[in-house]
Amino acid sequence: MLPKKIAHSLLSEVQFLIILLSMTIMIAVVAAAALYLSHSKLSSLRSHSLVTADELASLLELPLYNVDNESSVRIAKAFLSSGKISGIELRSIADGTLFTHLSGQDASGIPDITRDIAAGGMPLGSFTITFSDAEIRESQKLFLSISLAIIASVLLANIAASRYIARRVRRPFQTIFSAIEKISAGNYQAQIEPTEYRDINTLVKLFNNMAGKIHQKNLEQKRIEETLVNERQFLIDVIDFLPDATFIIDTDRRVVVWNRAIETLTGIPREDIVGKGEFAYAEPFFGRRQPILIDLLDLPQPELERNYKYIRRTDTTIFAESYIAHMNDGRGMHLWGVAAPIFDHSGKRSGAIEMIRDVTDLKLAEEEKIHLQEQLLQTQKMESVGRLAGGVAHDFNNMLTVILGHTQLAMLGLPETDPTAAHLQIIEETSRRSTDLVRQLLAFARKQTVSPKVIDINDTIERTQAMLKRLIGEDISITWKPGQGLWPVWVDPGQVDQLLINLCVNARDAISGVGEIGLETANIVADAGYCRVNPESLPGEYVMLAVSDTGCGMDKATIDRIFEPFFTTKAIGKGTGMGLATVYGVVRQNKGFINVYSELGKGTTFKVYLPRFSGEEIEIATTGEQPDTTGRGETILVVEDDTLILDICREMLAKLGYQVLPAESPGEALELMRTAKENIHLLITDVVMPEMNGRDLERQLKEINPSLKSLFISGYTAEAIAHHGVLDQDVCFLQKPFSLQDLAVKVRQALDVPGTSRHAE
Repeated sequence: MLPKKIAHSLLSEVQFLIILLSMTIMIAVVAAAALYLSHSKLSSLRSHSLVTADELASLLELPLYNVDNESSVRIAKAFLSSGKISGIELRSIADGTLFTHLSGQDASGIPDITRDIAAGGMPLGSFTITFSDAEIRESQKLFLSISLAIIASVLLANIAASRYIARRVRRPFQTIFSAIEKISAGNYQAQIEPTEYRDINTLVKLFNNMAGKIHQKNLEQKRIEETLVNERQFLIDVIDFLPDATFIIDTDRRVVVWNRAIETLTGIPREDIVGKGEFAYAEPFFGRRQPILIDLLDLPQPELERNYKYIRRTDTTIFAESYIAHMNDGRGMHLWGVAAPIFDHSGKRSGAIEMIRDVTDLKLAEEEKIHLQEQLLQTQKMESVGRLAGGVAHDFNNMLTVILGHTQLAMLGLPETDPTAAHLQIIEETSRRSTDLVRQLLAFARKQTVSPKVIDINDTIERTQAMLKRLIGEDISITWKPGQGLWPVWVDPGQVDQLLINLCVNARDAISGVGEIGLETANIVADAGYCRVNPESLPGEYVMLAVSDTGCGMDKATIDRIFEPFFTTKAIGKGTGMGLATVYGVVRQNKGFINVYSELGKGTTFKVYLPRFSGEEIEIATTGEQPDTTGRGETILVVEDDTLILDICREMLAKLGYQVLPAESPGEALELMRTAKENIHLLITDVVMPEMNGRDLERQLKEINPSLKSLFISGYTAEAIAHHGVLDQDVCFLQKPFSLQDLAVKVRQALDVPGTSRHAE
């Protein structure tokens, strides 16, 4: 490396060169002048020395001729003292050396002159003279002194002139220097005013043009920088306000961006993590520093990939799903992440970005959707089974009506001791038991005939406590926790008894040995969130009845099927599988819903929810006297499309003392009403028939006979006379199958109560 040169002033260097040049010229001139003067003096001295020698030779010729040595010496001394010569040696032919004087200051530039003296051709003697250059030296000294004085004066004048010139030259340049300093300080609008010097003004013009261009470039650069800053800030703002948690790392795995969403997700502010490396970004998620999804871009690790529930790669991007158990206050969090590399404009890798989305709600929604679909399928299956059960029960009720009717008619003419009577009693008992089973099917199918009342479930449970204790036995205790201020419900009290009996029997059978059954009631408000999880429910206020046990519990597969008719886990002969199916039908018929909670080895809890009754209580009148079942010869029109039922009804009514007009269809019944000579007092009709339903038939018959009274019979209630199994208030109804006594009571009630028709208990 070359040594750094010491900076110096260009103007000083110019001044020095000017002075050096002028002094060199001056010295050269002085030297030349001195050389010229010396040479001129020396030439003059040489000429003078020859003249002096000639003059001395002519003066010495006579004395030497006369051998006047004294005069010769005197002449020599006179020349010596005159200063014309500096030394002399006088010699005589006759006497030898007459006089010698040497000063030691001979002129180096003038040679000694020796002359021979002769007279008439006769040698007389000779002399040698030397000359001194003292005069020349003295003149040289004087010239040198004068020259030095001139040189010093010139030097001082040059210095003064150079200083003056420097000030004159520096003045416009100082303005330029000042403008350059302003520009270097960032003032690119600096300009130089023109000077009085044309050549300087050329430089000023060039400088001003350059400064203007620099100013324009600076403005353009500022605009570019401002645009870049705005774009960068916009990009930072976009990333910062992204709804997905986002962070960016550089190639050294240091965090450079940590947006607001990831601050919220992790609880880590950006000030605590930006600039940190060594996998610091993994710590909020996994509790330790380790490679995560963003590091898999260039660190493929099969073991690390197993930490993700799902992972997929494209050319440069990785998608993955993970579950972090400790996040979300320990409730766990499902995260969906996307990681991709970041490249600069030259294509060089500059970092990586990862975006993380909390998909916990989505996953829960998907799970909830699957759960709801399963529940919907279960509900649809139960509806389908219910429709099938209802249809079977209807047909079975018709057959049981015929069997039970004929059995009872056959028994009327037999003594009790007759062996046939015993067989008929068995048939009758079996028919009644079959009737109970069919009614359970109807309850499940929500086609059971009910007479609802406004009741307090707490009162109903209190009344059934003793009966329930006898039912479940002494080894099992019952704990009863009635809810305070329990809301009323609109339900048939008999159905509440069905619920309690079936649920308690089911709990009793689940307990092996000693155990406990808990009964509890409470007021419950179901909101929209609860209803999303329980699709059979609707938002509103409910009275909850809970029946729990400490029995063996159930697995999920059993829970999924417990409400299916005839499904049972009990041994053959120990249960029909209709108990919980009946509970399900009763609850759904009353617009409620039921939930089951069970764990194997811990027990089961059934929670029944019945809607709160918020209207006015409807009191239903009842008669305390047993109605007279004897016929008084009234005429009854019986309409039934099943001939077997029509025949047994005709025979049973005839036995009871009534006149019977049978009709196999609504059209035949209308014809009989128009053509009958006797007054028809009562219409007994099936509800569901091919041509028209019983309700429509009743309306058309009353147009002919307004005083006609009606009694509807059916295997299950139809919408023609009931809504969701609840009888219309003006309807008298007899459920199939019915006995002779049931028919006698209902017919008498229908005939004896005033009005065109009524609701019979």
